[in-house]
Amino acid sequence: MIVGAINTYDIYDVAAMPSPGETVTGATYHKAGGGKAANMAVSAAAHKVATSLVGAVGTDSTGEEALAELIRLGVGVEDIVRVDEPTGRAAVISAPGENLIAVASGANAGLDPAHVGAAIGRHSGVPAGTCLLSGEVSDDVLIAAATAATDAGFEIIYNAAPARPLPDRLAAAKPIVIVNQLESRQLSGHIDPLEAARWLRERYRVGVVTLGSDGVVVSSIDGLVEYSANVIDVVDTTGAGDAFCGAVAAVLTRTQNLGAALHAGIAAGARAASHAGARAWVQGS
Repeated sequence: MIVGAINTYDIYDVAAMPSPGETVTGATYHKAGGGKAANMAVSAAAHKVATSLVGAVGTDSTGEEALAELIRLGVGVEDIVRVDEPTGRAAVISAPGENLIAVASGANAGLDPAHVGAAIGRHSGVPAGTCLLSGEVSDDVLIAAATAATDAGFEIIYNAAPARPLPDRLAAAKPIVIVNQLESRQLSGHIDPLEAARWLRERYRVGVVTLGSDGVVVSSIDGLVEYSANVIDVVDTTGAGDAFCGAVAAVLTRTQNLGAALHAGIAAGARAASHAGARAWVQGS
């Protein structure tokens, strides 16, 4: 189960990221499917695990296109609702090795916590189930998801992006918390990613800090472990973190082995960053 945002990305590829107030010309433009939860679901499905996405899109043509793409990429959409708001959109400025993203939540803000809880409950018979959440939805949705996932006996993974304090009910569920280096600082106050990972571990259960080309730091019951990144030619980092999270959730569901899941996440994130767009790394997308 994956809960969260479904967006359409308007992507502008530039040679170098503009400074505040600066206009950069010569960009190339393309439109692509996005939203953290939707990207995560595509990654999980690509790892051959049955994947259901809980979210909301509008009744507009953009929503139809989003659903059609998710179905084509193997994602279950029976738990996605249509609401009377525009489908979420995001403006992405992408330069080699970095990006900036601004999101208009639209239909995502209309995702009903009661619907989320009921959707997760319908999947409660799944053995070794995992529920992956991200910070692009409201605290009420996160609380409903954490409550239902706990009742169902699911492992909970939370990608704290955008970073904000975890609601008490989600924190009490002792999730695996995944953040990038900036988000780890925003949550923990620690500049050192090792200290940030330990801080996450002390408050939740497992802290995972992704560091781009510097790899991944994990703090768990087994101590502090550092994983190396795959060496790649970076094309576009948009969605690389989502690919990482989706792969971690999928392989953890299949193997119950966190180390194997993290290796799969690193490989998926590297593949995503080697392609333009959040989903182009998935064959056929």
